[in-house]
Amino acid sequence: MMMIVLIPEDPGRSIDVYLRSLVDELKDLWTNGVRTYDKSTRKMFTLQAAVMWTVNDFPAYSMVSGWSTKGYIACPVCKEDVTSDWHARKVCYLGHQRWLSWDHEWQEKDKEFDGNTECRLRPREWFSDEILEQLNRLYFAQFGKTVSRTRTSTHMNWLKLKLRHNLDVMHVEKNVFDTLVGTILDIEGKTKDTIKACLDLERMGIRRGLWMNMDSDKARRDLAFFAMKSNDKKEFLKFVSSVKFANGYASNIAC
Repeated sequence: MMMIVLIPEDPGRSIDVYLRSLVDELKDLWTNGVRTYDKSTRKMFTLQAAVMWTVNDFPAYSMVSGWSTKGYIACPVCKEDVTSDWHARKVCYLGHQRWLSWDHEWQEKDKEFDGNTECRLRPREWFSDEILEQLNRLYFAQFGKTVSRTRTSTHMNWLKLKLRHNLDVMHVEKNVFDTLVGTILDIEGKTKDTIKACLDLERMGIRRGLWMNMDSDKARRDLAFFAMKSNDKKEFLKFVSSVKFANGYASNIAC
């Protein structure tokens, strides 16, 4: 609880400085254990415990798990076999059809995705000995935000030793929901249907109906077919404001 007060906002890799004392205590808990009372047997026993994994949102993956979630190989599942490219001034991860079954109808579609037909198998899983071999090649620089770190190719996207990590479903669901609703309602600053996205689609030669339209000598972004018009927005928001949940089930969604 004291670390909540000590750790500044977004400590990044330097969070290990604050976790050092916790790691030492966890090592002692696993090696030596602690005497604990078992109420069911009414006897004392030596309790030993270990951290198996952590649960955080995706940005915390980089700080805690050891694998950076930024850059062209940021996907912690695909790793070195990731398909990524620069779109709308962001690194985007493509080739999602690879995760479908080989006979899925979407495997033959290209324009619905990135314009390419995907024939590859899903990325393979790494074995524990492969991960340990990669981690053994890491060189750890000094901690601190002002310290310059150059990650060599042998480091791949590793930042430190690996700790198994689970994503918090609540954060993932919220981010997907915010993006979906922001795009459908065409909310400025929230929608993913931006001018840069339209220009990228034109550059890739896919989804012509979403390209920028030329109006005399100016480019114009029209409302996409999947975005709600004014009357549709009113009906949607009216419905949302009328939704009732059981007490404690959800926050006030109308706000």
